[in-house]
Amino acid sequence: MAEQLVDLQLDRSLIDSCFNGYKLSLDPLPIYKSTLLEEPDVAKLSEDQHSYQHIRAFGLTNHIIPDPWNTDSVYIVDKTWNVLKIMVTLTSPDQGKSVFEIPQGGDVQQIAGRHNVSLHFPAQDQAVLADGGGKLYIMETGPRTMDNCKAWTVSHVCEPLEDKQKFILLHSTFRSDEENRKIDCLLLHVEPTAEMRKGDNSAPFETLLEWVTFITDACGEWMLSRTRSLVSSRCPEYAAVDTSSNALLICNQKPFRMIYDSVIPVNQPEAEEETATDDSSPQYTWSQTDDEVTVLFTVPIEVSKADIYLSLHPQQIEFGVKNTRVLLQGALQECVDLDSSTWTIDNGRITLSLSKAEEKTWQVVVLGDSHGEMVVSPEQVEAIHSQLAHLTSEEWNPDPSLRENRPYNSQELEECDQYTDDTAILQRIDGDTHTVTHQANISSHQWLFTAQLQTDMLPAFCLRHDVDGILWQPLSKGGNSGNIVKHQATFNAFGYVQASKQQKRFCTAPPNASYAAILDCVRHVYIYRQPEAISSPIRNRKTGQQVKAVAKQQLVALETTKDILGVHATNDRLYVLAGKTFHVIKVN
Repeated sequence: MAEQLVDLQLDRSLIDSCFNGYKLSLDPLPIYKSTLLEEPDVAKLSEDQHSYQHIRAFGLTNHIIPDPWNTDSVYIVDKTWNVLKIMVTLTSPDQGKSVFEIPQGGDVQQIAGRHNVSLHFPAQDQAVLADGGGKLYIMETGPRTMDNCKAWTVSHVCEPLEDKQKFILLHSTFRSDEENRKIDCLLLHVEPTAEMRKGDNSAPFETLLEWVTFITDACGEWMLSRTRSLVSSRCPEYAAVDTSSNALLICNQKPFRMIYDSVIPVNQPEAEEETATDDSSPQYTWSQTDDEVTVLFTVPIEVSKADIYLSLHPQQIEFGVKNTRVLLQGALQECVDLDSSTWTIDNGRITLSLSKAEEKTWQVVVLGDSHGEMVVSPEQVEAIHSQLAHLTSEEWNPDPSLRENRPYNSQELEECDQYTDDTAILQRIDGDTHTVTHQANISSHQWLFTAQLQTDMLPAFCLRHDVDGILWQPLSKGGNSGNIVKHQATFNAFGYVQASKQQKRFCTAPPNASYAAILDCVRHVYIYRQPEAISSPIRNRKTGQQVKAVAKQQLVALETTKDILGVHATNDRLYVLAGKTFHVIKVN
């Protein structure tokens, strides 16, 4: 099947080109809270899990597990290894009732490098749970209504990956017909590459997606019927199973390719193609400020300070591990201050700090070296405030001159607003042919968040377009027009406002897309509402523009100093977990 290149087609009727910004509202929002009996279970990354892929895959976990079939309850796993069902009434949430105790919880918690528990609900009476230590549970839950807190029963437990490899559950789906029932699960794990196992650290880790399929036999018992594996040099931003068309939808900075199928053999690519894929993986990351360039490397844990060599001149560098590997070599783009430049090593992580002789912006570290990847530093994000501050001003129109033209122009965006990776793609991979049937280039659109809009549809995802956030709903079988996604909603200027939040931890939106929320690491919740018509239109005295709708911005400060561990948005409420305290913010 030939690959079909598709575009992300915007629905212009959902774009507000004359958006006037958010009006700060001081209206209080009701907040209800309860205290859990035990702390939530939070798995920490081990010393061996320090790569960029580990941090992306496991470093930021949403510990509130939603139930798309019942928005009045959510689930949390506490440190005693109980799955708690928290029910929210008209008054306040309860402390949670245990519906399932994960077997051998104490033993799994002691496993080095174990992951957080991941739970997903593929159907109204089915649940799939990964314990973070290598086991997968399929459970019968019964109807998960408000008045049903009966204990779940395990119908199948297995270790779908060999050698007890640890994984997380990304997505699951359920289908039933006259012959049997079927559950598809998408598992993710990060493993050392063959090169690293041989001692070469040029490509230390790779991300694997395991697509496992379970069906019921003649006796109604679950069994593993098919396993498919995909690999990439990066962790995906989004991955889901579309069972209606037997395909995967993946959004990633680097492409995934099928490497194994237990039913249909996979045609492996030529050796030179594989080499090209491996070479494309970045060997280091770097960032810069006005005064300094910081370069980060990963080396084997046994490498010590005595093994490192550095020869640094004003515009020349030789840096690496003795008799093993050259980390950086060649002509620097600009001159550096030798006395202020230094390097450190800690647990296999090397930080090289080059002090700039002049405050110039570097495009690369070493001229002609394409093995590194630049990441945007927090200092660069600050530049966006001065240019687009009017969007969240407390005044109606702090700078009327900006309204003479269109309010947003992509040519006026700052460098920190651009999506830095030039290979980001959205793929639809067929499960039988193992080929990419549809592909869209999203390299210029920053990833924002995912949201479940409908229980019978794949999760939607939000990308930045100019300063707006565009919510895209994936379509089964490529849609009638051949597109794989549909423009579902627009969050005005949300791309800008989220970029301005340096302490941002979570972003989310409810199924009806009536608002979007940004949560800091601690305490603060920012809510951005869709424009709402006002009863009496008013006119701006400076510009003469008539204002018929107002988009409100609200700030909620939680009474806690604990880290925010999870969030879930419904049409009426926003659930926030901070430490042991479960908050319910009445949004509408």
